[in-house]
Amino acid sequence: MGEEFVLTELQRSTYTNFAINLYGGNNKQTPHDLRCTKAKSTVHPRLLPPTEDSFTLHLLRCVVQLSILQYATPPQHYRPVLSDFGYEWTGLRQVLGQS
Repeated sequence: MGEEFVLTELQRSTYTNFAINLYGGNNKQTPHDLRCTKAKSTVHPRLLPPTEDSFTLHLLRCVVQLSILQYATPPQHYRPVLSDFGYEWTGLRQVLGQS
């Protein structure tokens, strides 16, 4: 992942081949072929490899998470202004009030 947060075709095919090998297939199989082969055997449905569409969505979610983590290096906590959410100051503490 570089500065652009897009999933290139080369990255998608590399990650797909990795997942196929992870589920016991070979590089000549497509995710659909591997899923069909596993479904015909006695594999529990929860252990089937993901469909190609669901795996692509998973990769896109990974890209989003990587983009968040890359820009989260300086730890800065977002602290909302509580008075915007109905709180008001009374003495030394904040309490829920009618504002």
